[in-house]
Amino acid sequence: MKVKRYTIFCILAVVLVFGFLYLTGNAPIVIDTSTETTSVGEIVIGDTVEPFNDLDFSKGDWTAYLYLSLDDRKDRGKLYKCDDRVVIKSLCEPFRFVYNGADMATVNSSFLLYLDEELVFSSGVVWNKKFSGFQSKDFGWATSNHLNKYFNQFERSYAPIVFF
Repeated sequence: MKVKRYTIFCILAVVLVFGFLYLTGNAPIVIDTSTETTSVGEIVIGDTVEPFNDLDFSKGDWTAYLYLSLDDRKDRGKLYKCDDRVVIKSLCEPFRFVYNGADMATVNSSFLLYLDEELVFSSGVVWNKKFSGFQSKDFGWATSNHLNKYFNQFERSYAPIVFF
């Protein structure tokens, strides 16, 4: 009888913890163990940068994630996912900009792009009503007017724990 009570208590405790995390906006818990495999290479001010140019979106299983920090999300969820190849291709292929050496001061959210469960691109991301863009260690700050259109097509993830 004690084992049954203990089991019920443990299950109830886990449910309450995840319920609290969900209600306070801290779910899902994201554990990132991936390592990026590609970069855009060396660039100088004035170069045109196409960070997704070498990616072939016609092959493999593509998945993109938006992992938003508490500061960035306000009324949004914490994790968004898109596995629609058309949306991902439309988001990435036209993304070109001229490198100007600029950096965004603080970017806490992330954009992660996977091909067959292997990370092929990661960057900081800003997603808000005024502007959106990527902040990368490789190319600095790059903004684009079309990101919001595609980010709005990502689906919110309600999983309690997510491993990358």
